[in-house]
Amino acid sequence: MSEPNNLTTVGAVIDVLGGNTVVQRATGVNTSQTVSQWRIRNLMPARLYNFMISGVQKRNCSAPKSLWGVVEGEWGDADDVAH
Repeated sequence: MSEPNNLTTVGAVIDVLGGNTVVQRATGVNTSQTVSQWRIRNLMPARLYNFMISGVQKRNCSAPKSLWGVVEGEWGDADDVAH
């Protein structure tokens, strides 16, 4: 199996999943305009991370959690920054 294609933008994730209309229908959001707004903001709802990343991985791709606003790391890392 080849290396995963690393997607670095929300637009790339949406495109690999089939475009605005396909993503809108699959995620259950009201309109494809909502998906367009994700592209503009370069941020998708964190609640959709697990669902969408499974589709991304099925297409032999990967994407950082930050595209969904999901913070990576552990709580202790934040304590180190605060002091």
